[in-house]
Amino acid sequence: MIDAAQIHQKYLIAFQKFLEDIMVEANVWTFTEYLDGIGATHLYRPLGHHIEQYKKLYSEDIHDIFVSNDIADNEPKWETLWLFSEKYCVEMKNFLKEDSMSLIRLKGNVESWEIEKENYVIKDFKTERDYYFNTGTSASARLHVSVKLLHGQAVYFKALGKNCDFLLNIFNKYIKANQVEN
Repeated sequence: MIDAAQIHQKYLIAFQKFLEDIMVEANVWTFTEYLDGIGATHLYRPLGHHIEQYKKLYSEDIHDIFVSNDIADNEPKWETLWLFSEKYCVEMKNFLKEDSMSLIRLKGNVESWEIEKENYVIKDFKTERDYYFNTGTSASARLHVSVKLLHGQAVYFKALGKNCDFLLNIFNKYIKANQVEN
């Protein structure tokens, strides 16, 4: 009889193999470690589907992923899947129920941003790996980032618990780094 750990390992191996097949530049370990870190290993299959669809439409390599989450009825609610490349991000709203994506240029396109936080202390991580191994983030932490882009477009990110550290990483790499100087 196969137990839950064996099934999890089987999906993890299949997801890693899938990512290796379609992503040249992406760090496969980072994606699976991210999902494990936020308790979202059940998202392997839907994320694999959406990443595959993206790769059929657009050839730019994915460097990072982020899944916006919130809480509803005391359960985590997975809302929006974000894929990040060197110049763009792809937003997939309500990705567990819908199959749509929007391409948004980030490179040199961030006009301003706003951060709202609750029970979260912004940290100065020295390396990207520090985001993965920080264990001091409270399960009740919340981090919301609103970004205004040039030409009036806006994007919103939400995170709970450990996912706040990953959102901070995304903020530093793609939002703050692409802010236009006045």
